Amino acid sequence: MVAPRGQFDKGIAPLLWFIFIAIIFATLITINAIFIFKKKQDKKRVFAILTPLLSLFPFYQALRRLASLLSPVNSLYTEFPAIAIIFILIFLLYLICAIAFLINHLTLVDKENDVVKEEKLNLQKRWTIFLERFGRTDNPLYFYIITLFIIAILFFSSSLFKDSFTIPFGGDFTQQQLQFYINGYDDYWSFFKTGQFPLWDTNTFLGVNNIGSNAFYYALNPFFLPILLFPRSLVPQGISVLMITKFVLAALSMRAYLKYMGIKETTARLFALMYAFCGWNVYYLWFNHFMEVTVMFPFVFLGIEKVFKERQPFFLALSLAIMGLANYFFLVTTCMVGVLYAGFRYIQLFTKFPNNRVRIEVIGLGFLGFLFGILGAGLAFLPGLDVARNSDRVTNATYLDNLKSTFKLKDWKTLIAYLTKWETQNESFEYKKFYPLISFLFPTISDRSVTLLNRSSYDNTISSLFTFTPVTLLLIPSLIHSFKKRKASPFIALGIFLLAIFTPFAYNLFHGFTKEYGRWQLFPVFLLITYVASSYEERKEFKRWYFDVSFVVIALLMGITYLWAFNYQNKNTFTFLFQREYVAYYQFGVLFVVYLMFRYMYEKKAASPVLFAITTIEAVIMGILTLNFHGTISYQNHVFGGQTSFKQDEEVIRKIKALDGSYYRVYSTSARKGRDNLPMALDYNGVTTFHSLYNFELMDFNYWSKINYNYLGWSLGVHEKRPLLDQFLNIKYYVMRPNEANPTIGQEQNAVLRPNVPLTHILDEEMSTEQRLVFGNDNHFNTGFAVDNIMSYEQSDGEKIIDVVRNSGRTGIVKIEELYLQSAILSFDDFNEVKKNHPTFNEIDFKYYQMNAHQYSNGLSSEFGFSKTIYYCSREFPITKFNSNELASRSCTAFNVGSKQHVGIVFERNNGQPFLSNSGSIIFQYPLAAKANIYLLGTDGKIVTYDNHTSPSGSTTYKVLRGFSAPKAIKRIIIIPQETFKDYSTSYIFTYDETTQNQIIENTKRYPLENIKWKRNEVTFTTNFEDEKFIITTIPYDKGWHAGYVNKITNENSHIKVYKTHGGFVGFVAPKGNNQYSLVFVPEYLTSGLLASFGGFYFAIVGLVYLRYKKKKQQVKVAA
Repeated sequence: MVAPRGQFDKGIAPLLWFIFIAIIFATLITINAIFIFKKKQDKKRVFAILTPLLSLFPFYQALRRLASLLSPVNSLYTEFPAIAIIFILIFLLYLICAIAFLINHLTLVDKENDVVKEEKLNLQKRWTIFLERFGRTDNPLYFYIITLFIIAILFFSSSLFKDSFTIPFGGDFTQQQLQFYINGYDDYWSFFKTGQFPLWDTNTFLGVNNIGSNAFYYALNPFFLPILLFPRSLVPQGISVLMITKFVLAALSMRAYLKYMGIKETTARLFALMYAFCGWNVYYLWFNHFMEVTVMFPFVFLGIEKVFKERQPFFLALSLAIMGLANYFFLVTTCMVGVLYAGFRYIQLFTKFPNNRVRIEVIGLGFLGFLFGILGAGLAFLPGLDVARNSDRVTNATYLDNLKSTFKLKDWKTLIAYLTKWETQNESFEYKKFYPLISFLFPTISDRSVTLLNRSSYDNTISSLFTFTPVTLLLIPSLIHSFKKRKASPFIALGIFLLAIFTPFAYNLFHGFTKEYGRWQLFPVFLLITYVASSYEERKEFKRWYFDVSFVVIALLMGITYLWAFNYQNKNTFTFLFQREYVAYYQFGVLFVVYLMFRYMYEKKAASPVLFAITTIEAVIMGILTLNFHGTISYQNHVFGGQTSFKQDEEVIRKIKALDGSYYRVYSTSARKGRDNLPMALDYNGVTTFHSLYNFELMDFNYWSKINYNYLGWSLGVHEKRPLLDQFLNIKYYVMRPNEANPTIGQEQNAVLRPNVPLTHILDEEMSTEQRLVFGNDNHFNTGFAVDNIMSYEQSDGEKIIDVVRNSGRTGIVKIEELYLQSAILSFDDFNEVKKNHPTFNEIDFKYYQMNAHQYSNGLSSEFGFSKTIYYCSREFPITKFNSNELASRSCTAFNVGSKQHVGIVFERNNGQPFLSNSGSIIFQYPLAAKANIYLLGTDGKIVTYDNHTSPSGSTTYKVLRGFSAPKAIKRIIIIPQETFKDYSTSYIFTYDETTQNQIIENTKRYPLENIKWKRNEVTFTTNFEDEKFIITTIPYDKGWHAGYVNKITNENSHIKVYKTHGGFVGFVAPKGNNQYSLVFVPEYLTSGLLASFGGFYFAIVGLVYLRYKKKKQQVKVAA
């Protein structure tokens, strides 16, 4: 639980403290500037660099103290954005020092190495060399680093300076990345404060394995950790700083690789810039955790080269391990392409190895490097893979199965077609083979689509091969140059890559045959830049006609591709190009300018600075284009629902937590589709998510109660307000805006008798705020309850096991939600096991269970039938005055489809009786995807309750049953569509009177859990049953949950088998007697992952230290 926001005393002391620290900090900056520019003694320069870094923490604390002085609710940085920008710029300035040191440590190929070999190096001497290198005037590294930072800031400038220094990409970035980072921020600070890392995360949907589900995004990512230096309210701004920094780090890592490959400093910096801002990196910006892939990718290949040239695998192992912790998904891809690269380079270098022993040794060392690198990532890789393998992206993948089946049938023609043709999988996929060509020739301008094929939906096949126009234009001259030098390897590599990027096999292979991802294309981008950079070093041997040929070929390709793309305008899910057409013209212009530069300047020394300038301009323009064509949303008005709304939600959540420290879930109308991850940002247990790796053990439950927005996928939410479902899910509090609870209808204010919240929930004025109303459930259970009934949701037909709940239609949804509160619901095997070992339990057969709800059907003439009448009116449908006179005055016509624009759909029972005779609930079939206001009218014709169920966007009818709770009889239901009218089917209406509903809920109170205590990864409670019971919890199932008990009387203790009940929740059989229980969560493969990571990092780091020691010893020996 998060403590409520503290109250601060406003006084002069915090202000004086801030002024004092600010003066010290300003003084240190001044001293630093004087020492660096004057280049005085080494110790003073060390002091000048280190002291401002050390002062960052007190300066940060001072800002926080001043923030508390000025406002107890709002952050200083929110109220005074200029201070935020100043702080961020200062942070960036001194981060440069640390980055420079890192790069100096990683690249040992400069002139200083020659000096080092001549004499013994003590600590002071090493610092002297570093400082001289850092401060020298001939192409200083720090100047390059500062330039990269400036380019990165300009790249994002169209967003940074209008959206409070944030980069609010529309889509996944603002719906996932921001919330995930805040959730991780809370987890780590909780760990620092309590010493317990949250292995189980209750904020991610209903609960997840924190390592397994969130390692892909941030949980163990070293590049995530600097976000902890920022105040919580500045996490979005902190992400911007990290994204800018990762651009810089990507350039520096590529520079290190290129220099190791023998590329000169100036050339290495130029092409490192192109790599850092390449189209691939830009295309995945809205998945900002992919940026660390571009940082680590060159280091992996630098490690491979070190195996060949230095016979040491340790740098490779360390690079792979960090890559795996940062993004274990891409570790798989990196290892695959890394092995291919290593094999290709091994063949190239084969004759250069001195003997066969070395040749064999290199293979062994390379194997060790990959092995220990993968082991080093084990802490993220093993738990993450265990969760990911249950994703429908994996379970529904068919490509590999198709290859296997055609191979077994020896259908070679079809097999080759699957390997080489996109259309084999789907005839409409013909356009996919053109994605690489478009992305190679034209810049990235969206993170959803390629430049010449405009679509709003995301296609995983798309990536980007754009490496800037100079590289594009240099490719053909480089190939001609290689041909003249009789180098075959570039042409072999080119042939392999052309086959791979235009056919589907590589897209499946490099991502484990899960989905056709284009993400592997970073590999050809990396090699293309490396190859062109090495050829650029020899450009003086080029002829001018090389560039003439290149320009003609590239221009023709661009023209043909541009004309071809018109075939798909407004077809195959693509729309018209609109303004994208001008991007094509712009790229033609850039091609011509670069061609002229090469035509007349390629031999001159000024070529590199000019190319650097051109690339900088291209990069900044590409950034501005991407932010505009992809689209951003307003940080102030829309991110988290808008900052004003977010603060109001934050205030009420803090208040709820301050007054109730127990375990429960909260339903908030602010957490709607598009804002599904709001619970992660506000640190509460919610019932919505948009998360690719949520707890897949819940898939059966999700299907039974239609929790997903669509049949499959990873966007889910409980919005329907069906009382028994909400009761089971432990939704103790409903949070809604006052205008949602008491809307104005027509001219009538407070027209609703009672908001649509379950009758068990009562307005809690103490928890409510001026902007949010809180309704609390006093008739709830905490964490779980016990029953003496068991049921199997599967049955055997003699040949296979069938899920009877899935096949039971709309009625099955209502029936199973009754049973959630009455019985354990087990798989066929688990049911039989429990039945055999515990024969005292009562058995329930789902097929023959008679639900307590009254069911009404459309079209029946009996007393259980109802009618549906559609009215089309010349003006607003009369909701509050629904009578024959009012209908006539508004020219309302029934069953005259399409004649009028204002629609009202009216449902009434055929016999004229109410649907509900007294207070109770109604479950009504009308899809959530249909935006509509629904009103329930009483016998007096007045509105009793109303809801639109957050009006989620969507196009499917998967979520079909809406819930309503009414304090009195309901006679009529009226739907007013809020979009283009579509006549959705409404076949069933179910009702519960309040007495019956409460009787079902009372089942959870018969055998309660007592003395419940929640810790981070453990739950304890007691029971005192006369007979054994089956305990059902609302904790989602995971193999990492372990249960045990101790009998308080006999001190007998034992482990208990944990079952998956209710299609995805933890359950177990509890013995009779007075027992103390403990549920402990330890992620599956956590221990083995820890051991693997320890082994991998130990191998890598100890190996590097040993090599350093050995090298130093040799230097001393030479110096002597």
